[in-house]
Amino acid sequence: MSAYREAAGAPCPRCGAALVAVKSTEGVWTCADCGGVWTDVATSARVVQRLDRTLLEIGFSAGLGKERKQHDATPLSCPACEKPMHRTPIQSAACVVDACAAHGTWFDAGELEDVIRAFGKRKPGVMPPNAEPVVYQHDTTTYSPTAHFIGKVLYGMLEGAAEEAMRNR
Repeated sequence: MSAYREAAGAPCPRCGAALVAVKSTEGVWTCADCGGVWTDVATSARVVQRLDRTLLEIGFSAGLGKERKQHDATPLSCPACEKPMHRTPIQSAACVVDACAAHGTWFDAGELEDVIRAFGKRKPGVMPPNAEPVVYQHDTTTYSPTAHFIGKVLYGMLEGAAEEAMRNR
């Protein structure tokens, strides 16, 4: 059994309730109590690569009627390995996601939709004229080389898309 499948039934990183696998989409689990969404590494990459309406709907449904969480400095624990996750600011989505480079990304209620929409606006070959530059910054209070990796991957994907868009203008 893969580490991703072990996340099903694992405690929610935010509230501790059991995560529930989304049957229609492999690699995605939700928390019915707080509205958060856990995505494995492959699904996390899909979030930043294209506007995925299925993931958008999952995020919307999970967070419907749930309160948006205010972030504090305490890192959340990965539901698969229970190690502290790296807090990754996504400036274009005005949120901070928690990521484990080995297992996936945690999105609090409303964050998955925000990130999908922010990255979805940057379609290959089309860069909005007033697009803000994406700046990757790691959280020095919880830095680890492994956790730092997923933030760099997310940043690199967006930076590559932005460079391609500039060449195609």
